[in-house]
Amino acid sequence: MQAVFRSESMRRLLQMVERVAHHNAAVLIIGETGTGKELIARALHFHSLRGEQPWVDGPAHPAGPRTCFGLHTSIPLYIAMSIVMATAIGMTISPLTGAVLSSLPLQQAGSGSAVNATMRQTGSVLGIALGGTVLSIVYRHAVHGAAAGLPAPLKQQAETSAELARNVAGHHGPASLAHQADLAFVHAMHVGLLWAAASIALGAVLVFVGFLAPKAAHTAQTAQTAQTAQTEAGEATATPATAAVPAAK
Repeated sequence: MQAVFRSESMRRLLQMVERVAHHNAAVLIIGETGTGKELIARALHFHSLRGEQPWVDGPAHPAGPRTCFGLHTSIPLYIAMSIVMATAIGMTISPLTGAVLSSLPLQQAGSGSAVNATMRQTGSVLGIALGGTVLSIVYRHAVHGAAAGLPAPLKQQAETSAELARNVAGHHGPASLAHQADLAFVHAMHVGLLWAAASIALGAVLVFVGFLAPKAAHTAQTAQTAQTAQTEAGEATATPATAAVPAAK
């Protein structure tokens, strides 16, 4: 494989690839769609210690849970994963609501149920808003390179949504824009899910700390009360003995 570049910056990039290729380390290649990431990856493979082995195309995003869903995900797998997630949500909400209400006095159960429902709905709305915002921003940046050569109005449509990008590709071209828009949308969904997972983890930590701090304070207060009661009991016991000494004399 021989890569030919006219740009001086690309020549420097290829020299860096040749230096990195001799090390047995993972390499992350980032860049906008259509900037030649796959070409650099192939050059890296060609110059590496595994250059004689066949090149295997893989997903354009890191492996792991994010790769469960993509353009070629089968419908049965999608349905199965959706059932698992829906079951997990259903089995979490009811016990959590029961635990919250059981920790309150009977006269505060109504207020506690209302607050719990309000917080759950507020979290859902904020999650949708955060996920939608992240998805929109990531998609716009991911498809920017593929839509760079379009006129401004068509470029704005292509960067708005994958559906509009497919419409632009069908009527004005280029034909590859539709596929690049699909890839950009899937990538944006993956990034949005990661942001949502990070937000949930942060919320769980805050809730855990919030419940742990009052419990620690309550434990300390209980220990202090017990110590005070023990001290007072000791003083009460010592007082008659002191008073009985003059009577014995």
